[in-house]
Amino acid sequence: MTPLWQQAHTWLQETMRLAGVNARMGYELFATFRAAGLPDPEVGVGWKMRGAGDLPDYTWADIVCGALPLMEKLGVVTRDEVQPDTLGERLKADLRAHDGVMTIGPCLYAWTRKPA
Repeated sequence: MTPLWQQAHTWLQETMRLAGVNARMGYELFATFRAAGLPDPEVGVGWKMRGAGDLPDYTWADIVCGALPLMEKLGVVTRDEVQPDTLGERLKADLRAHDGVMTIGPCLYAWTRKPA
């Protein structure tokens, strides 16, 4: 992970921790569905990696910027530290400078059909 990407990841992880978010909830989906009385779900996982030239319009910058009010409220980081207006371009530049990749995932998901 490149330096700025590591920083963004750290901000998000600390925010989730302080907010009491279960960052590993995806791994608990099967048991959660069963505890709710639902049939065993189909569970899957997705993962993508992209270099700076292949980044979609959305990136982790969108996630960081969306979480910024909560990050500030919890004292994780300030708007001045994040510099949201330029974060996306700085993250892309960081990838280019380090020949790095952006990861999307692992994204765990589950589905089932409620019995009739």
